[in-house]
Amino acid sequence: MSILGLIFLRTNMSSLNRYANVFLQPVTDDIAPGYHSIVQRPMDLSTIKKNIENGLIRTTAEFQRDIMLMFQNAVMYNSSDHDVYHMAVEMQRDVLEQIQQFLATQLIMQTNESGISAKSLRGRDSTRKQDASEKDNGPMGSPAFLLSLFDGGTRGRRCAIEADMKMKK
Repeated sequence: MSILGLIFLRTNMSSLNRYANVFLQPVTDDIAPGYHSIVQRPMDLSTIKKNIENGLIRTTAEFQRDIMLMFQNAVMYNSSDHDVYHMAVEMQRDVLEQIQQFLATQLIMQTNESGISAKSLRGRDSTRKQDASEKDNGPMGSPAFLLSLFDGGTRGRRCAIEADMKMKK
């Protein structure tokens, strides 16, 4: 992906940092009484980050699954008049939109890299299966890169990109 693409994604994802601090650490029963009796599979950004580092999350789809679980847990536990409920709903909507834009951009980049034109795609069989080498291609396709967009620091993004590039070699 070009530098312009990275800047575009960074700019768009930076708006998601507004509520990220609410979801950074695991929820405790001290903060939210009875949380663990209601929520069977707790999820937060630090757990997602740890799961990426440990290899439990390897694809963008797995990343999306866990990030959506985090928001759904917040919506399920909190009443509809609670601030955290509204933060989760708003951030989930923004994240879904950004992930869809990210995946569309990634598909366009993969298409351009493989030399397939948009016209030839229209006439192709839509049931073509993606092989393993095409999934999450490049550093921007990794869950580590997507998660780094939430932390607001360029160091985290740079480290995620560098680590991902080393893994691809």
